[in-house]
Amino acid sequence: MRPGHIIILGTVLVGLAAVAAVYTPSWKSTDDGAFRILPLLASMNIDRMGPPSWDGRFVPYRNNKAELMLYNVATKESHRVLDHPASERQGILQFIASPDGSRIAYQLESLDGPGQLRIVNADGSGDRLLFTDPKYATIKPTSWSQDGQSIAAILTEKDDASSVGVIKVSDGSLRVLRRSSRLTNAMFSANSRFIAYTEARDIFVIPSAGGAPVGVVVHPANDNLLGWAPDGRLAFTSDRSGKNDIWAVEFHEGKPAQAPQVLSEDFNLTPLGITATGDLVYDRSEMENQLSTAELDAAGRLVAPPTNLGGGRYEEKNSAPDYSRDGNFLAYVSGMKGSQQ
Repeated sequence: MRPGHIIILGTVLVGLAAVAAVYTPSWKSTDDGAFRILPLLASMNIDRMGPPSWDGRFVPYRNNKAELMLYNVATKESHRVLDHPASERQGILQFIASPDGSRIAYQLESLDGPGQLRIVNADGSGDRLLFTDPKYATIKPTSWSQDGQSIAAILTEKDDASSVGVIKVSDGSLRVLRRSSRLTNAMFSANSRFIAYTEARDIFVIPSAGGAPVGVVVHPANDNLLGWAPDGRLAFTSDRSGKNDIWAVEFHEGKPAQAPQVLSEDFNLTPLGITATGDLVYDRSEMENQLSTAELDAAGRLVAPPTNLGGGRYEEKNSAPDYSRDGNFLAYVSGMKGSQQ
């Protein structure tokens, strides 16, 4: 049998595409280890999730039809906010709910032009363009101010340079606070006076009105901002212990007040955001990939159903297969179940 008659498939073995859940660290005490994990939303019809509203009542997500949806935590029901864009060359990407969940800011990406930042009411009405500029290929909203008047965003240029900016909801005006190359996850503080962001694996805080940034978490480890805890501390993840732990650092009068403290150890999930009640909402994919083989006839039709290719070190976590040119070897990516590979 010639190698060309064999194909390798990544097979989804488990139905749940994504799970949103609530994880509550002990924000007010670092020595009792108290936390809770509660299920929030589990569905096969989730393609991508956004952070919860600050009041914790709503979680936006994109379904498998690329429609923008909003989940009501109290009623446990979802409703469609926006349909898939009419053009197949456009897509709804990053999206964030306003503090009260009444509006959603979202990034509309287009293959034919610059990125757009748009706002829509939770019921789907009032969809409008807030900001666009040919200079920026993507405009990623990351946080609303608590008064709902401003949106923090990461704006990326065509040469991959990026900026932390604040865009006013009333008129779409932009104020750039920081321009660099490795900027992610800009988050307003609860009083909206500051914006924290991650730059090159360190965490900085800058006044939202403009000014010089202050290094709050500067360490050789891989540190990533989670957000602002309800008591005003900055929460972040770090692998400095050899595991991915949740840490927090106090921040007062424009500067860190003490050394960071561990809140919870070995947190290997994808954080979405923190709510006013102290709930950290996270996303976990339940998809499992397995390698399978299938024989094709000369016309390219399956001769028999695919069969699993066993023997991998990590079952159900194997992906991206590719044969060598002579067909004698198979390369693939393998990682432990639950790892991020």
